[in-house]
Amino acid sequence: LVCLSYEEEKAWSKAIRPIDKKLGGQLTDLRKSGEFSGKANQTTLLHINGKLGAKRVLLVGLGAWDTMTLERVRQAMGTAVKQARHIKAKGMACVMPDVPKGIDKLDQVAQAMAEGMVLGDYRFSAYRTDHTEDRKTLQSCTVLAPSSGSQARVTVGAKRGQTLGEATCFVRDMCNHPANVMTPSRVVVEAKTIAKESKIRLKVLDRQHMKKLGMGGLLGVAQGSIHPPHFIILEYSGGPKTQRPVVLVGKTVTFDSGGIS
Repeated sequence: LVCLSYEEEKAWSKAIRPIDKKLGGQLTDLRKSGEFSGKANQTTLLHINGKLGAKRVLLVGLGAWDTMTLERVRQAMGTAVKQARHIKAKGMACVMPDVPKGIDKLDQVAQAMAEGMVLGDYRFSAYRTDHTEDRKTLQSCTVLAPSSGSQARVTVGAKRGQTLGEATCFVRDMCNHPANVMTPSRVVVEAKTIAKESKIRLKVLDRQHMKKLGMGGLLGVAQGSIHPPHFIILEYSGGPKTQRPVVLVGKTVTFDSGGIS
């Protein structure tokens, strides 16, 4: 069970108080002794010997209240996941923290928590021969909503955060492959994987198409490689018909000497 807490917090949050009470004030004792101060990403692990449904309680610091951001929540959850993986926990659940006004939308906080969980568990092991560490992967991570009435909003935010986190990990995998593997043709293969999703269309321009369109800059760079260039267009049409399109343009240079002369 993961509990997030602020630096120099005078009292535990409403959600953590009952936990501290069941533990006979152990969390408060950690505060008083200075063993846990709540500094950003600080952790303290407690073995609680059956006093709760969880086997352990992990305290993770959020830093100062007045400088709190959603990025701090992401980092704290990433820290929590790494610690849970280190002790070979199969699952973890996290109490949603109280947050200052301005970032108090439950779906946004839940989204940041889910993103931190997914990104914190990321590892690139495509070229490892020893997969011992991979066996420590958590099987489940749960965000605990503050009330039954808020569960729907928390679920929406957590699912969005999971999707964004997994998309980021997908791109991280591509970036972590060496240039002799992640060639332009391999990027096309990855684009085809994405295009299998509903409402996504894929169009790939080859060298001749690009020449007709006058893409001299791209073609000039591509002359430095034996691998043929590709220009990839992915179109998602899932929004309302009246919505104006959003265009994202990526460079996607699979190899660059960095100007070495």
